[in-house]
Amino acid sequence: MSDIFLSYASEDQEQVRILAEALTQEGWSVSWHRHTPGEKTWQEVLEAELAAARGQVVLWSAKSIKRKWVIEEVEEGIRQRVPVFQALIDRVSPPLQFRSRQSVNLSTWDGGTGSLAFQNLVRHIRKIIGQPAPHEPPKPKPAQEAPEHETPVTRKMVNGVGMRFVPIPAGTFLMGRRETEAGDVDELPQHQVTLSQPFYLQTTPVTQGQWVEVMGENPAFFNEGGVDCPVENVSWEEAQEFISRLNELERTDEYRLPTEAEWEYACRAGGQERFCFGDQEADLKNYAWYEANSGESTHPVARLRPNAWGLYDLHGNVLEWCQDWFGAYPPGPVTDPQGPETGEHRVLRGGSWNSPAEDVRCAYRLRLTPGYRYRHEGLRVARRVVPLI
Repeated sequence: MSDIFLSYASEDQEQVRILAEALTQEGWSVSWHRHTPGEKTWQEVLEAELAAARGQVVLWSAKSIKRKWVIEEVEEGIRQRVPVFQALIDRVSPPLQFRSRQSVNLSTWDGGTGSLAFQNLVRHIRKIIGQPAPHEPPKPKPAQEAPEHETPVTRKMVNGVGMRFVPIPAGTFLMGRRETEAGDVDELPQHQVTLSQPFYLQTTPVTQGQWVEVMGENPAFFNEGGVDCPVENVSWEEAQEFISRLNELERTDEYRLPTEAEWEYACRAGGQERFCFGDQEADLKNYAWYEANSGESTHPVARLRPNAWGLYDLHGNVLEWCQDWFGAYPPGPVTDPQGPETGEHRVLRGGSWNSPAEDVRCAYRLRLTPGYRYRHEGLRVARRVVPLI
């Protein structure tokens, strides 16, 4: 645990990093990385870190004064009787309920530890919590460990709604179908795609239980199979509302739909065959609920085999909305594609419970209007990786 806990809006991370480094130079240990370890929720981590912290610094900006979870973090600190210090990094006033508390103006601070504004904050902190506590010097890193600027992500994550995520590494792959593979012309040309950033992807489609936990109601047509069946009968627009509420519930803004490129990259898991496991259609029944074995219904998630990266139900069960507008593939290599800027249709991937085998392939694409909803369409959530610096 750390001496000082920082509360902030994620858009202000660069300013937060500079302040964290400056406070560290003064001798304090600082907690500011938003990472949820193991099976713990962020609420559990927050309560534990604040309980152990000697002080809490909140960075008020044009973004953070509007963030419900930032305000709730400060209220939790006050509830736990942790000294709260306010720093204004924009020309704003703190939320009304905190305006009676002293604030330090860092809106013009250049990052220097000798500046008057920063030293005012340091003096205020020292006056309340005293000098930095002694800490053991960091142990030297093994020679084989990655350099400091590299932050490989290897840890799985479970959020407060019970949604499980696995880390997907950055990398390069061939997107689209091979010319020798049967499919639609929209799946061509096969082209090189580089994803420069790792990301988290939910191990399964969003379940009916998870949807109800966030939204309070169940829109699914197949609602008698249990809470572990994938939610369906949701439009792209409704998927966006789910993600918005999930972000608010989890006090973050990192959740989103995967891009089409991220979805196919994760589905292939390093392979280049028709399906995540190879080309043999006879093996599909071990990985997918589709026309041949579904009994014309969805099935509980994660009951068949996962792909090499631990992702279930990528083939079949429900179609999964992606973030992108539907558009033609580019003719050459691209990095971090986001799809067209505008369009009429959004992309879906993976096929569903009534799809034939050729429509659950890794490269298969479908397009529907954002407001369309039917018993085939569900979603799988992605989450941005916050680097561990």
